Amino acid sequence: MASHRVCVVANPRAASGRLGRTLAALRANLGPDDHFVTPDGDEALRDALSQAAREGIDRLAVAGGDGTLHRVASALYAVHGDGAWPTLGLLGGGTMNTVAGSLALRARTPHAVLRALREDTPASVTRPTLRCGARLGFLFGVGVLPTFLDLYYETGDPSFRTAATVLGRSIAEGFTNGPGWQRLNRRHPCRVEFVDGPPLEAVSAFGLAAGTVPDIGLGFKPFARALERDDALHFLAIHTDASGFVRDLPRLLAARPMRPDRGTDRLTQGFTLHMGESPVRYMLDGDPYDHDHGPLEVRVGPRVRLVRPVSTLSRRGLR
Repeated sequence: MASHRVCVVANPRAASGRLGRTLAALRANLGPDDHFVTPDGDEALRDALSQAAREGIDRLAVAGGDGTLHRVASALYAVHGDGAWPTLGLLGGGTMNTVAGSLALRARTPHAVLRALREDTPASVTRPTLRCGARLGFLFGVGVLPTFLDLYYETGDPSFRTAATVLGRSIAEGFTNGPGWQRLNRRHPCRVEFVDGPPLEAVSAFGLAAGTVPDIGLGFKPFARALERDDALHFLAIHTDASGFVRDLPRLLAARPMRPDRGTDRLTQGFTLHMGESPVRYMLDGDPYDHDHGPLEVRVGPRVRLVRPVSTLSRRGLR
């Protein structure tokens, strides 16, 4: 059996934090022709992936969370475009690891991921990315999602516990119309134009979201249909208010669609948001961004093959 060369891309913060010792041990076990890089910035990341491509390295291990993964996906798009991408293995270690958890890709150790990457035909799942301009990821949202992330990051203590606390506190503020609740409860008038179906006209949305993986974090699965096709994303328009959304959270925990009077969803290959000329705040894989003005396009991006270490195979029946 051939042993494939591997390029390990580590978020510098992950390489110096809790994953530091494990990554140091993993690096010590890499072969002389493997790569281990901790690029400082997007340009350095693109350069590292370009070098790996020139050397014919077709296996990539990502150390970090969702934010690291979406930056790697964006850099891979800059290097490979719609062509063949390397096979990816997710080592974890970030504050948010939603994509790996959603697809049951978490392994007991990074060494298990590395071993799987070296195999000729490792068990894997193939998922499409979604593309927003030059940025690629697996989860997108405007409205409530970036607002929640702003509240979360403002705590200065990003963690699963903090996210749960912010959610609980925001819901509790609904009884007093507190500041967090008011920020979450904003409506966003817009028009949604789909590439493959009739538009949503004059939507006053609490949130608009899309995903190519089911989960969005904290156990919620608003994109339960994402796995039905590998050429589409699951779109969701939340047109209730914050209190109606909170009442439907148990449905999203159970991977059930929102009630029709509170949300509209469909599978699509892409859409364009028309939200006036004001700047648009959006979220991509847990990272917030600002779109200056004008239409905001989201499309299905290139497919990526993600390895599934043997230790995860019994957890979910994905292929």
